[in-house]
Amino acid sequence: MVPLLHPYRQRCHIHPRRQSHGQKKGGFTLLEVLIAIAILAFMVPALLLLMTHQSNNAVTLRDRTIAHWIAENKATELRLERTFLQRLLQRESTETVTMANSEWTIAIDIEKTAIDALILYRIKVTRDGGETPITTLETYLNET
Repeated sequence: MVPLLHPYRQRCHIHPRRQSHGQKKGGFTLLEVLIAIAILAFMVPALLLLMTHQSNNAVTLRDRTIAHWIAENKATELRLERTFLQRLLQRESTETVTMANSEWTIAIDIEKTAIDALILYRIKVTRDGGETPITTLETYLNET
């Protein structure tokens, strides 16, 4: 059995996506799209700048960490020379080492302290012959 429909509805095919006049259509207006693009245009360069800054900070932190490892290695070497070879470095020295595919310069400054038996060793580490040390480590060793 065929359902009875109003004669007008049988002849008229209404497209399901068409809406009657006065109802809000789905989607965005041109103004809304332009505002969204403008917001993105301001945010993308700011995010790129932030990512660049974070990358530079990571490189600096890596360099500081490696420089500190080098300084600690040199301080350990000085202590071992004192313990096993019964000698201390008596003059300032400079040497170059390679670590993490880079050249690092170690400079050791020696100072007498108020206590005659102690010597201060100041170990400065620079990268690629730079002037400013990346890290400075101070250690005290007993002369006797």
